[in-house]
Amino acid sequence: MSAKQAQILMAVVILTRSSAYIFSKTGLETLGMFNLLAARFLLAFLVLGVIFFKRLRHISRHDLMGGAIIGAVFTGVMAFELTALKTTD
Repeated sequence: MSAKQAQILMAVVILTRSSAYIFSKTGLETLGMFNLLAARFLLAFLVLGVIFFKRLRHISRHDLMGGAIIGAVFTGVMAFELTALKTTD
């Protein structure tokens, strides 16, 4: 990956993350915290499942457990972030 490609990728990641923050704040007005998390994670699972379907058929138990642990940690982090968004102006 070239430096130019890395900079473009970083810009896309920053834009995506900042827009997700705004949509999370808006989403909390109509949905509960865990409902919003469930909707976001389900949407991500479906999109990535379609993209990586062939690779998912050959996943090992070790990889599945590692993904579950990372997912649990990420859910906790997102829950704390949404709690902060809900309690601040």
